[in-house]
Formats: sequence, C-alpha cells, structure tokens
Amino acid sequence: MSGPKQLLQRLQVPLLTACDPLYAAGRRWFRLGTSLHQEQHEQLLMSRLSGLTRSFESRGLLREPVWRQLGGADRFSALAEMPVLTREGLRELYPALARLYGTDPAADHHVSGGATGEPVQFYYSRRQRRLAGGCALGMYSILGWRPGMPRFSLWGREPGRSTIRPPRGVRGRMGSWLKHTQVFGGYAPLEDEYWRFLDAVRAQPGCAVLGFTSLLERCALLMLERDRTLPPGFLSTAWACSEMLHRHQKERIEEAFGVQLRRHYGSRECTTLAVDCAAGSLHISPRYIVQAIDLETRAPLPAGQTGSLLVTDLFNDATPFIRYELGDFGAVEWRDCACGLRGFCLAELTGRTAGLFTLESGTQVTALFVVGVLDYFPQIHQCQAVRTGATRFEMRYTGGPLAPETARELETMTSRLLEGAQVRAVPVEELGLSPTGKLIPYREEMPGSPLRPPDNHR
Repeated sequence: MSGPKQLLQRLQVPLLTACDPLYAAGRRWFRLGTSLHQEQHEQLLMSRLSGLTRSFESRGLLREPVWRQLGGADRFSALAEMPVLTREGLRELYPALARLYGTDPAADHHVSGGATGEPVQFYYSRRQRRLAGGCALGMYSILGWRPGMPRFSLWGREPGRSTIRPPRGVRGRMGSWLKHTQVFGGYAPLEDEYWRFLDAVRAQPGCAVLGFTSLLERCALLMLERDRTLPPGFLSTAWACSEMLHRHQKERIEEAFGVQLRRHYGSRECTTLAVDCAAGSLHISPRYIVQAIDLETRAPLPAGQTGSLLVTDLFNDATPFIRYELGDFGAVEWRDCACGLRGFCLAELTGRTAGLFTLESGTQVTALFVVGVLDYFPQIHQCQAVRTGATRFEMRYTGGPLAPETARELETMTSRLLEGAQVRAVPVEELGLSPTGKLIPYREEMPGSPLRPPDNHR
C-alpha cells in the first residue's frame, strides 16, 4: 500500500486512539481483558458490572434491586441468584427506556432482527458506543484484520449500492472512507454481483473478506464451478457471520477462497460477541460476561456444558442487558489459548440458521431478507416467508392485522425482492418454529413437497 489515502487508513486506529479518550479506553480494556488470569479477569468485569447495576437502579431500570446483592462480589458465580432478562422482560421495560431516551440526542434507538424470536427495541448511548468501538477493533485483530486492510463484504442490501446506509455528515463520510470497506451482495444477489465482488477482491491482494455464511457459500460454489478460485495466501483473512457455519460450508468456502475461514458470532443487541482466532478458539469479547444455564431449571451449568446463553453487556449504560437471554445455545469455558490470548471462549455454539432458497429463475435468495423487511414494519412482531407455489409466497406475520395500505406496501416490497413473485400478507396467531425453538424465516408448503425448513436446518 502507498499514497496518502492508504497511509491515513493505516493510521486510522492510532489517530482515533489519540483523539478520542473513550476509544482509547476501549482498546486498553480489550488488551487488559485478554491478558489476565481467570480470577483477575472475573474481578475486572465484576467491578464494572457493580457500577453499572448501581446506575441502572438509580434510574429505576431494574425490576429487582441487585446492586447490594453484588456488593464486593468478584466472581461470576455471584450472578447465579440474579434474575434473567428475557425478550418479554425487555419488551416490558421498553416504555421506561423510551421515556428516558426517546428525545435524548446522546442515545440511539435500535431494533433486533428477530432471527431467534419476536424483535425487541432498545437503546445505546453514543458515548458508550465509542468505548465499545475501541474494544471491537481488538476483536477484529483476532480475526486477522489490521488497520488499513481493505474489507469486502457480502451481506444484506439492495444490489448495486456500495453501502448499507449512506454516511451522514463530514465525520460520517470521513469514517466510511477510512474504514476502507466495500459492501456487495444483498438479500437476493444476482450472479453478476458475485463477479463484481470477486473482481474488487482480486484488485486488492491481502484484503479481508466477510459476509453471511450462505452468501459466501454460494459465491464459493460459483468460483469452483467456473474454476475461478483464489490462490492460497491471496487473502489475509476471511470470516463468516449472521448464520451458523457448518463443516461442508467451511470446506467449500476455504477451497474457493484459499484461506482459513473464521467465525464471527454476535447479535443486533450485542454486536460482536465472539470471534475465531488462528488456533480455532471462539474468543468471547471482554466487554461481555457470557454464561450457559439449564433451559428448564435456569441453573448455571459447569464449564463446557451446553445450555441457553446469557449475556451481560458491560458497555451499554442505557439498556440493562444483564443476564440477557439471547435465544442461542452454547457452552462456555476458560482457555489459555495457543494464540497467546487468555479469556472465556465458546466451546460449542448452536445459533441461528437462515439458509438459501431458489427462485424459479434460478436466483438464490437468503432467508435473512425477512429480517430486512422487519426493519420497515415495526408494527409486525414476527414474520415468516412461506412458499406456496413456484412463484407464490405468503408473508405470514403476528402482531395483528395491518392497515390495507401497509399490507400492500409489504406485499410490493417483498415481491420486488422475490423477482415479481405473487405475495400475500397474511396475519396469523403463531408461526412455525424449528425443533430448538428458533423462528424459521422461510419454509415451503408447495403441493407434493413436505413441510420443511431451509436446507441448512437439516
């Protein structure tokens, strides 16, 4: 890399650290949290949690007083008696959050995607997001990313647009430029979009590639079919996100891209939760406390035993994500990893799966387009695309009937994403769930075809 633009991009992290004390603090927290022994690590995170709970109690955002209960506690075992925050609990809390932050310019409103159940609404303080940003780049460094390294991504957006949302203001445009990230794909990428993506990647040796698992797999299949694979070592790193990564997908993607594929695990509520290192450990970010509990008894499980995952976010001082139930399953254990980092890792992960389905034209669509539809219709609680014929779909949803004009807007938007297919919006009482209780974003009910979830649920 050479030239003033490339130099500035390499200096992005040092410049942000020098100019933003909160960003620098997040970087220091990452380095400290991944270097301590287990007892010291737990003491560090519990001390921050104690301060957070006291602040939340003073604002009336905790259903039960827990700060005194934590008084002096320095190990995660002290959390066992604290209440679990469910999605239903967060929905009940939301009116209080809206009263506190609804008109606060320092707070940002967010909505979860609903891949593991009914979407929830919550808030982040912009101040804490800067702190989280410093820590997040530490997590990207585990994935193999370095400042100035170009990133090319395949994920949800309309084909033909270079960013998910246009950056706002001078600071936003400058930040976008410095991040050196280009977005390709979309919920229903055409084959040409994959080749545009690959042409951009081939022009930047040593770059990073990331995206939805199903989209990376589809791109890999095209590369293998057309004998257009990348030589080993051409990419610096690659990682898959937003969907579960199965072994056959990992093998295909690695064969096509010539690089070890890593996992990026997170959620809209908690962003980057855990990432793969070169040694294969799924490191949990030190901004979180993650625990596994028994789904029925709610009791904490021993290290390495799979249960429902609870996450405590230490960098969100607006919404009390304390022992928040994500809706995913996994096992947690401490590791002194061969990569040189210490910390808690996900020894096992059973998360959400979306998958691809094929339209009559041959275009493959990721079922995550349903999440994008939810962003535009907040009155919908849950949504599911059901295919009833080759070119007929029903968008089934819960939350009560939509106004006629809103239902038509939903049908028109979905039809456009599905290449003009006939779409009917249908209100229902309940939607089909997977055997593990996950909301299945797409299913088929075509004549002569068994009712089934997407292929990678099998």
